[in-house]
Amino acid sequence: LHAQAVIVASGGIGANHQLVRENWPKRLGAAPKRMITGVPDHVDGRMLAIAEQAGGSIINRDRMWHYVEGIKNWAPVWTDHAIRILPGPSSLWLDARGKRLPVPLYPGFDTLGTLSHIMSTGFDYSWFILTKKIIQKEFALSGSEQNPDLTGKSWRQVLGRATSGIPGPVKAFMEKGEDFIVEADLPMLVARMNALAGGEPLLEVAQVEREIRARDRQLDNPFSKDMQITALRGARAYLGDRLIRTAKPHKMLDPANGPLIAVRLNSL
Repeated sequence: LHAQAVIVASGGIGANHQLVRENWPKRLGAAPKRMITGVPDHVDGRMLAIAEQAGGSIINRDRMWHYVEGIKNWAPVWTDHAIRILPGPSSLWLDARGKRLPVPLYPGFDTLGTLSHIMSTGFDYSWFILTKKIIQKEFALSGSEQNPDLTGKSWRQVLGRATSGIPGPVKAFMEKGEDFIVEADLPMLVARMNALAGGEPLLEVAQVEREIRARDRQLDNPFSKDMQITALRGARAYLGDRLIRTAKPHKMLDPANGPLIAVRLNSL
């Protein structure tokens, strides 16, 4: 090629975790020790080194985007195949020790800010705590195979999201996904969360219960001082979100709203 400038657009590096770590932005803290992969194996960044060896100049090596709501695919297509949860605003977000993430790090708010905070905790994963009522309305999954109503161009199926309970792809992850835990009892839920994380148990039932009850109490006040409760009430002011994206506010520890669900969230 002969030109004043040649731009080589060679794709990403997401499937090459070593290359990701080598180029990890310092502004986001330490790179995760454990990652899962949201792109196929061929997205390995190999062309970057080839272009550089040929005299190319690589710019913005650290300009990468990572999601923090990654879950392992129970039916993988590529190595460490992961997909992302596209969450509504109601799930309670806890770090590895069961402490609620600070304002405004709520589901769907600030991905890179949340990633930076999670890495500052010394762990590379976090948790959603939610209920059946939340998951049936607020969980969407990335990937065409996870959204047959959209890929099938079926308005009937899309509208069914408002009335048909837990979507089939989400239900499959609840039943088969290794990152999902479903229990009616909070102590059992926490015990299984610790077992899934492995190593020294980091979560205490009392700490997790304290965070959930503090959140639940704010629902008694129509002028809640909890910014997440205020945000989800605001979201429901829009008809579309109220119908298919944001669950009616409810107390997580009320058995009528159960069972409880925990989801381990990984970086991808």
